Amino acid sequence: MSTTAQLKPTANIGLPLDIVETISANLANFDLHKPAEHDNARIVAGIVVKTYVLAQLQAHENELDANARSILNAYADDFVTFDDLQSNEQQLIQSFPALLDSHITVYKFLAAVFDRTPFASYLTPALFRRVLGKEAGNAFGIWQYPVFIESECLGSSIYPAPSFFNHACEHNIEKRRQGRKMEFVTTRDIDADQELYISYGMFEDLEVHERQKMLFEQWHFKCGCPKCERQLKEIAA
Repeated sequence: MSTTAQLKPTANIGLPLDIVETISANLANFDLHKPAEHDNARIVAGIVVKTYVLAQLQAHENELDANARSILNAYADDFVTFDDLQSNEQQLIQSFPALLDSHITVYKFLAAVFDRTPFASYLTPALFRRVLGKEAGNAFGIWQYPVFIESECLGSSIYPAPSFFNHACEHNIEKRRQGRKMEFVTTRDIDADQELYISYGMFEDLEVHERQKMLFEQWHFKCGCPKCERQLKEIAA
């Protein structure tokens, strides 16, 4: 028996035309040249806009209709969960020092893009570092289908709640993208007290030391799942 849980992105919020025009004019004068920088700018910009929208909704909470209240609750819940995620900023910069210059470039780009808009005051160094630190190791890749070892990664998305799933090299949950939704489906029967695990990548067929090396380099932890522990004991025996 399998069980499926679906997670949908929060509702889209339309921006006033004058803000869109200002951002468009700013974009005409600045650009980023690396795909990874575009991806980081998109992630941080999304959080900045949602932070602004959340602040506006909270400031006028007593005037909201049912739809606006549902958006407020969804945003508020997402931010609480997002803030609880582990930041991997220090490990990321230590592993890839060149990213520091890249992050500075992205921050300057966003500061220029948000200039003369209500979002400018919400883009702070602290928020920028918090978002990218938590994105590292918590974001889900958006992969070309069908997914196999040579599939292209088209980008990434943050789903705060499922980021708390731990990795296991013998996972019992599969993640599947359906449009803008992410589904999590059990692959076998789960006991009531059994932890749910996803796989952070396609590592199942790799040798244990190679798996652990890739997991440490990409997600900054040493895997101690039952499969790794079993295979390490077999090697040591």
